[in-house]
Amino acid sequence: MTVCEKCDKSRDLNACGNCESVFYCSVACQKSDWRHHKPLCPLAAAARQQGWTKKVISEGTGESPTSGSNVFVHYVGTLLNGTPFDSSRDRDRMFDFPLGKGRVIRGWDEGVATMKIGERSTFVLSPSYAYGERGAPPTIPPNATLVFDVELFAFE
Repeated sequence: MTVCEKCDKSRDLNACGNCESVFYCSVACQKSDWRHHKPLCPLAAAARQQGWTKKVISEGTGESPTSGSNVFVHYVGTLLNGTPFDSSRDRDRMFDFPLGKGRVIRGWDEGVATMKIGERSTFVLSPSYAYGERGAPPTIPPNATLVFDVELFAFE
């Protein structure tokens, strides 16, 4: 069920007119959330059209990993409204996975493949590049657009 990004109500919702990725039950809720949503809105709009988008925060150096490489990243995952749902940084343990083998969501396989060592980027993933219609209950609702802060440390 879709709910208001600000107050979690599920009645009479209207989508953001630009990105169509967040929903609000009133103009007051939309205005109070705009400060948080404004910087992500163009990225969410692009992700809606392309599947995912990336904004580089810090440039990396060297080569990018290739399919089959084991990559080592730190990440923080949030819903579009800023609610965190997972973080390797909070666990103080890097996350590693084989790139391009479908062991992670599609947006990660494609996004991390574009990174270089030391790069830190924000990925915004449309539902089809994340957890889709099913979501990942209880923390990720169905059809959620997700935001990830990802930093690539190494690959082998």
